[in-house]
Amino acid sequence: MQLILRNCISDGILVPDRPTGKSLIDLQLQSLISSSPKKAANNSDLLFAGIFGHIKRETGKEWKEHQTEEEYENAKKIALKKLEEIRKELRKRLGQPNLLDLLE
Repeated sequence: MQLILRNCISDGILVPDRPTGKSLIDLQLQSLISSSPKKAANNSDLLFAGIFGHIKRETGKEWKEHQTEEEYENAKKIALKKLEEIRKELRKRLGQPNLLDLLE
C-alpha cells in the first residue's frame, strides 16, 4: 500500500514538488481535509495520513488492526478509491483530463 501511495506523488506529474515538497499542505485538497492531520511535514506525510485516516474512519480500525485477508482487501479497496478521488482532484487542479471520463 505504501508503494502505491508513494508512486502517486513521486513522478512529479500530479504533484510537481514531489513527496518532500509542501504543495499539498499549502493548497490542501478538499478530498484530504477531513482525514488529514493539522500538521504534516511534507506532501508524503499528508497523503499517508489522509489515506490511512480515511481507512480508519471507514472501517473503525487502523491499517495494522485488520486481521484477516478479507479485512485487508476491503481496507485496500477503500484506500484505492480515496486515492483515485485525490488523483481526480489533482488532475482538475492542474487542468488535466481524467482519462476514464474521456471514455464515457
